[in-house]
Amino acid sequence: MNFNLTFKQKLNFIFSVILFSGFLYALPLMRELDLKSLDWFMQGHSPSPDIALIAIDNKSIAEIGRWPWDRSVHARLINVLSEYTPRAAGYDVIFSDLSEEAEDYLLAYSFNSIDFPVILAGELIFLKGSDRDPKELVPLKIFTDSEKVRVGYVNIEPSYGGIARMIPEKKVFQKKEITPFAYMLKESVNPPGSFSFRGRHLVNFAGPAGTFPTYSASDVILKKIHPKLLKDKIVLIGATASNLHDVLMVPLENPVMSGIEWHANVLDNILTDRALYFVPEFIPKLIGLFLSLVLLIFAFNATAKKVLISSLALMIIFPFSSYLLWQSGVVLIFLSNILSIAFVFVIFSILRWYRAEMEKKKLRERFQNYFSPHVLESIIKNPSHLLLGGECKEITIFFSDIRSFTTITEGIDSEVLIKILHRYFTEMSEEVFATDGVLDKFIGDAIMAFWGAPLFQPNHPELAVRAAIGMMQRLKQLQKDFRKDGLPVFDIGIGIHTGLATVGNIGSQKRFDYTVIGDSVNLASRLESLNKEYKTHIIISESTEKHLPPNISRRFLGETTVKGKTVPTKIFEINE
Repeated sequence: MNFNLTFKQKLNFIFSVILFSGFLYALPLMRELDLKSLDWFMQGHSPSPDIALIAIDNKSIAEIGRWPWDRSVHARLINVLSEYTPRAAGYDVIFSDLSEEAEDYLLAYSFNSIDFPVILAGELIFLKGSDRDPKELVPLKIFTDSEKVRVGYVNIEPSYGGIARMIPEKKVFQKKEITPFAYMLKESVNPPGSFSFRGRHLVNFAGPAGTFPTYSASDVILKKIHPKLLKDKIVLIGATASNLHDVLMVPLENPVMSGIEWHANVLDNILTDRALYFVPEFIPKLIGLFLSLVLLIFAFNATAKKVLISSLALMIIFPFSSYLLWQSGVVLIFLSNILSIAFVFVIFSILRWYRAEMEKKKLRERFQNYFSPHVLESIIKNPSHLLLGGECKEITIFFSDIRSFTTITEGIDSEVLIKILHRYFTEMSEEVFATDGVLDKFIGDAIMAFWGAPLFQPNHPELAVRAAIGMMQRLKQLQKDFRKDGLPVFDIGIGIHTGLATVGNIGSQKRFDYTVIGDSVNLASRLESLNKEYKTHIIISESTEKHLPPNISRRFLGETTVKGKTVPTKIFEINE
């Protein structure tokens, strides 16, 4: 069902969509859900063969001793690692506090003795609920004085929901560039500026914890691993022991990962150019808002089925397009757009339901006195039956009239007359409705009704005749009641004809009636008048009689040429 809205109503709905979408996009929860929905696309890949991890794990702590280790232990690890000839090493331990002088000297000496670059960890500590600048933790100057040592910052900023998804970006702190840990490792083996990430990127995780080749720190110190395993590798050293609590949540099926493994994934993305470029949020939001408005405008003039199909198509296109772009390394949020489209469909459905209910209410109010409840409900389900205009079809038309009505009215008060007619019309109308007929109109004391429209009734002649028989039975009871009450008693005549007629809503756009017109109507009226001549109550035409079952008793009256006709009509009396 299509429907029209005023220009103001359309503007209100468009404004509602914009307002809701804006509110939806601004919700922190929605931002989190947008990112979570992208997690479904994370599939993993083969990690870069250039990366290896040295883990400060439970085994190493058990064999070397309680954490934190003396710096001489770290010095020994660096010295042994030098024998394995890695390309570079990243040490995710912050050597910011003074230790024993001899211990610090040993570690500094080790840094000065190696042939490969080392990236030491720095960190910005942000105080919760404070507007103060973050505290900077950097390695002691004795360590960074070595030309082989540089500082990379290990800050990980979880996105909405506390999940570490985003690749860190370079920042400026106190007029100093803060370079992420993985960036600095890359620059240590390639010239500075050899790579560049523009805008925000998601980490394209190679896999869950344990994906990268990992060796225990104690095994390296004790030289228990084969030298080829670390030769020419970019080695990342960091904590994986459970009691060191250097873990974070990641968007994978196994969501727990150590910090050093996270940095390894970022480095992998840089080395292999697998980072996922995050399209600026305003672009997919503008696309979603635009398509939502297009859908809404389309819905104003479309059927519910078309709107449903269009909505589902858009809700499928959004994640499908996002997935295809993901395969190309581009991240496009889609869940908030799906919800925006769903909102348009829901609000449209509510509007359509409300207007449909209003139309049903109007139909009931207008036609409840003309159609039986069964017919009326069928029409409400399919209002097309009552579209303006008419159609030619075979129906059965009924006319009844009170005998000597004018004479009766002369001797009684108008209020009494109205009471009598009200009782009479009510009783007769119930017989029409009992057989699912249409009560066309009251014409003075006459009743016009028909069967066979708007609903198809294959036995409409029989229904009309049974209604007539029922009326005569009700009339006999009325006569008894009227005599008892001292009211005038009257008789009626009924004429029934089956034939072609034009039936439908006939009239103007503002005022019309569901009625029937045509020569068949006139013939039914003429048959009703013949009851006076034949001293009968119910006269039907041959076209009605031939459709009646045998159990309806009738008598052939003969042939007659009614007024306005040249061809004789066979007529029958129905025995009551």
